[in-house]
Amino acid sequence: MKAGLAIGSLGLLGLLACAGASGSASVNGTDPASIRNAPAGAALLIFLDLELIRPDQLQAGASADLAPGITYSGAGASATYTFDTRAANEGALTGTVTVTGPVAGGLPSYTEAFNLTVTTALAGGATQTWTYTGSQQVTLNGTSAKVSLGGAAPIRAAFTDSADPSSNKSYAFTPNLALDLGDPARVTLSGGWGLAGSNGDAITVSIAAGAPILWTPGCRQYPSGGSLALKLLSRSGNDAADAAFDQGCGKVKLNGATLGLGVN
Repeated sequence: MKAGLAIGSLGLLGLLACAGASGSASVNGTDPASIRNAPAGAALLIFLDLELIRPDQLQAGASADLAPGITYSGAGASATYTFDTRAANEGALTGTVTVTGPVAGGLPSYTEAFNLTVTTALAGGATQTWTYTGSQQVTLNGTSAKVSLGGAAPIRAAFTDSADPSSNKSYAFTPNLALDLGDPARVTLSGGWGLAGSNGDAITVSIAAGAPILWTPGCRQYPSGGSLALKLLSRSGNDAADAAFDQGCGKVKLNGATLGLGVN
């Protein structure tokens, strides 16, 4: 959500968004490709792409402090955020997030419908692509907000590789997030999210209770603080990883290895 909700992400967190997330949840290497290709890397990148517009930015609408390449149109109960920017994996992020709301009566509630594509060009003309479809619900209550699924079906994050179709796969993304908007200079996010993979993998991400994900005015697009615990349940065994946004703006550390994000 920062210039991404993306809380309308957690977005996690190819190059990045991917590459088909295979291998260990605890990255088997410190190079960017290894980090991006691990299930833990995919969990971070998907979150960061989906949560590029925060709930407070939904409220502000056209006056929101959006990242470069994200524009706002419409008003009232229906609006559209159009993306022509860089994704967390440094690919080209295009498409729209259509917002309906706030709903009259009760707490203000918004539905965000995703229609986004991340394209990464590879050598020889091949491409890797992530597509995001589905919706999430954002409910505001004073200086706090809750983010959950906008319907019965999870948000779908699908990966394709034109040079290696055998690596194609998809994840069902389920957010369960709470945002504290009490201090505009310290917007924090707690809770977590889950990913269910078409290959049978299941990834759960929990934000540390004492170290919520943090956005500050000096870094509009990505978090600048917070710690995460990631757990992978797969047919080949279970694994775990940890991540932290403690390396400065536009960087995340996964199992001790630092990865740069696609800051505009």
